[in-house]
Amino acid sequence: MALSEDKVIDLLVEEYRFVRAEIRMYVEQYSPRFSIFAVFVLSALAFAFENPKYDVIYTIIPIFVFVILFLTIAQTHLIMSLATRARNIEYEIQAMNKGNPILKWESLYVLSLVVPPIIKLKLKGKNVRSQITAINPILYPRS
Repeated sequence: MALSEDKVIDLLVEEYRFVRAEIRMYVEQYSPRFSIFAVFVLSALAFAFENPKYDVIYTIIPIFVFVILFLTIAQTHLIMSLATRARNIEYEIQAMNKGNPILKWESLYVLSLVVPPIIKLKLKGKNVRSQITAINPILYPRS
């Protein structure tokens, strides 16, 4: 038994809400924890510079930095994967609505406001007055 189009849209909207809640949870709960952990590592580094007799701190700091980088990359990948699913739900609902967008956050506003598709870097220096324009590597392809 196939679901009616209205039921499918209702299910997609519920999944969309769940995915957005998951993204919000990761950003609200885990990002401050990483910041506190990073402050701990920086304070350990400052302590090591002030007290050179504690050489063990120089061995521990790279491990902490690796853990912070690994967890940050994993969290970013998870959030971007959830955002890609939310974007795909938006496109599915748009296709069911004869091309008229209803949900627009991930497919329209995030790409233009939060994560611009083109990065422009202005280089300044003694002899350098140029601009680098590149595609933002954070963006996932639309699939």
